[in-house]
Amino acid sequence: MTRTVDAAPGDSWQDGEQFHHDALPVHTGDPATAHLLKRGVDMAHVAYRPSHPNPDEHGARAGRGTSRCVWVWSEQGAQAEGISESCLNGMIDTWLDPGASIGWHLHDHTEEIYYLLTGSLTVTVQDLSRRVHVLHLGPGDSHRIGVGMWHGSEAGAEGARFLCVMMATPVTAATAEDR
Repeated sequence: MTRTVDAAPGDSWQDGEQFHHDALPVHTGDPATAHLLKRGVDMAHVAYRPSHPNPDEHGARAGRGTSRCVWVWSEQGAQAEGISESCLNGMIDTWLDPGASIGWHLHDHTEEIYYLLTGSLTVTVQDLSRRVHVLHLGPGDSHRIGVGMWHGSEAGAEGARFLCVMMATPVTAATAEDR
């Protein structure tokens, strides 16, 4: 089945809350060859409305709009595939609708690298010294979010498509209560 960004959510994209709550599979293809090859059609196509909602925030930091993600790899929790032999924790191909945002959040045990493919993306990051950085990304730009850094993003008027690579780290970062 071909999945497109503008596909009706019920037709091609699984609901994000249900996907994680029910620990639905990240890959439905042949498990005997998944460590060597995964076909795009067999990867989970998940829509988040919004991604990382944060009811304690307002505007873009609260999260809004739709984010569609193809889960390329996952070694996260109940959805871990047991394929990676490295620190790779996950990889997703993400489309943010125009003006959509990923809510303000942090990860205690992973770092992320975004690589923007198309569109524009404004990323706000609070580093560990609590300085806030606003980064404007265009196609070909990348940025890193370290363990324990609060962050969120907002797509420009044309939307944004980016790869997000997540790596597990042995570092234990400050939790939300520590900030």
